[in-house]
Amino acid sequence: MGDGTYWIALPSPRVPVAERLLPHPRLRQIAALLPDAWQPQPRRYGLVALVDGSGTVRRTLHGPRGDYWMITGVRQHGEHLWLGSLLGPGVARTPLT
Repeated sequence: MGDGTYWIALPSPRVPVAERLLPHPRLRQIAALLPDAWQPQPRRYGLVALVDGSGTVRRTLHGPRGDYWMITGVRQHGEHLWLGSLLGPGVARTPLT
């Protein structure tokens, strides 16, 4: 953005079951072998964050209804954010105001 901040796309908020597996590498390996239906699933939720150069979160935008989710790309142009998704149709635009 030129002011030392960056928008970051977060495909899903943290999933509690997956968080509990983080300190246990062997359990994560076993979970990865499970069928997809048994693995922790991402939440249907839109989320992007604005961070500064030191990683401090300055702002977050949430889409709890999940109308546009699994966001993997975000770009600010003027007073709008343009979003890309692994699963959403096309691109989305949302105002910053």
